[in-house]
Amino acid sequence: MFGLSFWEIALILAVGLIVLGPKKLPEIARKLGEGLREFRSATQSFSDTVNQEAYRPEAKKAPEKLPPAPEPVRVIDPTTAETTPVEEAELMPAEKSSERPS
Repeated sequence: MFGLSFWEIALILAVGLIVLGPKKLPEIARKLGEGLREFRSATQSFSDTVNQEAYRPEAKKAPEKLPPAPEPVRVIDPTTAETTPVEEAELMPAEKSSERPS
């Protein structure tokens, strides 16, 4: 058990009996057993949930295809009649100043 021999386990129990006493040792062992049982139950529940989600039929469906991306908006430069994407287009000098003359 856990790679421990009989004598190692006996030594651990003897030290526990001396340190904790005969009244506390069974209580602590019982609480330790309950904690381990609860831990195993929680890990088994988590493992079952992961397996259920991984092997669901709808999880194996191919994802729906996305619609094609729209064409980028382009701005026509009136002086050269060239088009440039909006991200690269510079505003005309009149549009740059947002201040109104007073």
